[in-house]
Amino acid sequence: EIHERLVGSEMCIRDSYVCDVLFHVDSDVDEGLFTPISSMPEWAQAITVFNPLKYFIEAMRMVYLKGSGLVDLLPEIGILSLFAVFFNSWAVISYRKSR
Repeated sequence: EIHERLVGSEMCIRDSYVCDVLFHVDSDVDEGLFTPISSMPEWAQAITVFNPLKYFIEAMRMVYLKGSGLVDLLPEIGILSLFAVFFNSWAVISYRKSR
């Protein structure tokens, strides 16, 4: 019985890894982690506007590569704050509908 549970959990982990690889690679490309967004086709650049990780990665690059301060990061912080307000509001509204 213990062996059967172990095999089942290994299968679950292996299946989740396959799903992670399929979806995670796409999100890495969309957010500009490995390649600059400016080198992407125009249609892909348009999609990245809706990805909050793009703005986080831009802010991290600005801090690490340019030594940017808080004032330089205000546009990225503002956009990330808008994403946070939007998604948190959406979560509250959807939670209320289900109750």
